[in-house]
Amino acid sequence: KKLKENYVMPRSSNEGKAQIKEWVSTISPEHFHILDVATGQGTYYNMFNDLDNLKNCKWTGIEIWPRWIKKFALKEKYNTLFQEDIRTFDYNAQTPNIDIAFAGDVLEHMTKVEAIALVSKLLEVTDNLIVSIPIVYMPQGADGGNPYEIHVKPDWSHEEMLESFPQIKKSWAGKKIGVYWLSPKENN
Repeated sequence: KKLKENYVMPRSSNEGKAQIKEWVSTISPEHFHILDVATGQGTYYNMFNDLDNLKNCKWTGIEIWPRWIKKFALKEKYNTLFQEDIRTFDYNAQTPNIDIAFAGDVLEHMTKVEAIALVSKLLEVTDNLIVSIPIVYMPQGADGGNPYEIHVKPDWSHEEMLESFPQIKKSWAGKKIGVYWLSPKENN
């Protein structure tokens, strides 16, 4: 099927975004390197690019779906953009020394084993990983023809997140969305 030009990808909920902004505003970077994992439409770039404490940061994005890259002009937003699968991406070789990484509405698009492996890979290159995820049953199909939009694990809960990721140093749970700040275990 041909994707309609006016098709809008599913958007992440605004729930939890204020909490993420509060956490990020406590960081005092000079010239940060930020990684946006599975950029989608560039939500985190759009949300933080104009904040005073992140204005001079370098932004790297990873997005697998070429239609989103074109539709949302991601190559124009990010200093570096990789079109790759975040589960198999070589973070150590391609993005070492990341100051903060965002994985917003990402983990539900893979199995739990893949999600745990992804978080481990990310925590090898950053001390600050911000995760946002639905914490209620939230199924989703291949919206816009994008098979990567499917919620493979649509039933994460706040409790399961806390049990699955001992690297969580801060958490916030809303009605539908949970946000988590993870750091390597030795930094907690």
